[in-house]
Amino acid sequence: MSSYDEQYEGMSPHPSQEELKEMMAQKAHELFKVCDVEEKGFITKRDMQRLQTQLPLTPEQLEAVFDSLDDDGNGYLTLEEFTEGFGSFIGLKTGASTEVQEMDSEAVYGDEQIDHIEEEQQFIHMMNHVEAHNLFDDENTIKALWSRLRRDDPELSAHFEDFLYKVSNDIKKSKENFNTLESALKSKSSAHDQEVKKLYEEMEFQIKQEKEKAVAEEQLKEKQMRETLERELREKDLALQDMLHKHQEMEEKLNILNFTEVETKQENERLAREKEKLEEELMKSQQNLEESKYYINQLKDQQKDEKRERARAALKLSEGIAMERESLVKQLDMLRDVNRRLRDDKDEAEIRRV
Repeated sequence: MSSYDEQYEGMSPHPSQEELKEMMAQKAHELFKVCDVEEKGFITKRDMQRLQTQLPLTPEQLEAVFDSLDDDGNGYLTLEEFTEGFGSFIGLKTGASTEVQEMDSEAVYGDEQIDHIEEEQQFIHMMNHVEAHNLFDDENTIKALWSRLRRDDPELSAHFEDFLYKVSNDIKKSKENFNTLESALKSKSSAHDQEVKKLYEEMEFQIKQEKEKAVAEEQLKEKQMRETLERELREKDLALQDMLHKHQEMEEKLNILNFTEVETKQENERLAREKEKLEEELMKSQQNLEESKYYINQLKDQQKDEKRERARAALKLSEGIAMERESLVKQLDMLRDVNRRLRDDKDEAEIRRV
């Protein structure tokens, strides 16, 4: 933003007389700083020559201006004297409402008796030429200044028109910059709102996907483990049924042998040996049966433990998802705070414009 933009920022599109006086005072301060590069607090006639780069005046004209501002004739001007003299030089002085009315009266009813209609047309033409028409609230004051300067000092009147042209352009640029800044702020705020909304939706979708994925994986794992255990139980059950069947067959054979009458000693001995063998096999079968029952009980206990472990894993997974969701919600709150600050900045900019 230019120095003029900063200077006129916050002013109304049509400066009033008070705002004009403030602009004149600021301009006087700027010109004084150009002269007082050593920061002495006062300037001399030699220092005044530094304004040749700022004002379209010859060295002789600058000396004449200095002499007109040096009322006490001490050869130097303070900031207060320069500022007050600068305002008087262009017709803007504290308490100037009465003087402006007098100047307006002189412009209309002065000695030269300028035709009012012609003067009004010339003034409108001048305002259009410097692109300042309908830009100021108090055009009567400007008209009175212009009339007085044109009558008393036509050359200074031309400088005043140039100054008015620069001020008008600066005010327009300031308005354009403000409108551009306001538009950019609105666009940035809208884009930020859309970004926050999109981010929130993406995080919600991601949380949902992660949760569904975790649940699906846990269900698949549980299904696979259940099918494996059921298959092992079926196999062990079949083996147990087979062993029970064999045991039953052996018991039946043993009963048959016990109740069978043998006629010979050899048959009895054979039967005795077979009985002994069957009894031995029966003992082994009983032992295997006990081991199978014990193994089956272990499998059942293992299945219960695995179910409890899966339940604990599912609980930990749910807690992890909840903590992740809480973290994401905190991030969303931070984004909302940033969005709220941007909106506050926007409101503040609008208030400053008003």
